[in-house]
Amino acid sequence: MLNDVNKRIETLHQNAIKYFMTDPVDTAECEKLALGIIDDMDRLSTLVSVVLPGLQKTFKNASGPIRKFRQAVTGGNFQSKARAITPPTDPLYAAIANAEKQLIVALEQTFASSYKR
Repeated sequence: MLNDVNKRIETLHQNAIKYFMTDPVDTAECEKLALGIIDDMDRLSTLVSVVLPGLQKTFKNASGPIRKFRQAVTGGNFQSKARAITPPTDPLYAAIANAEKQLIVALEQTFASSYKR
């Protein structure tokens, strides 16, 4: 189950990169990617609550790793009419990768510690 969560996180990361590298003029593709990202973020939150019941509050609080990942992926000019293609050197991509890494590490540590009890 944890592998499913990790795969969903990795897919979100890849779709975010595609979204920010897609020309906003291609409104159909941008809309498809944006709606998929939003839907997958909601599914991720639900999946985490299933895999790690009782820890949902920790992961959903304002400073929690899911919130930080969501902010990295959907923050800034996400779904903005003024959005332009984000160049590959933009720090946004590093922020998304860092938030992904922190979320996966937090999930794995929490999952491992739940078996130590």
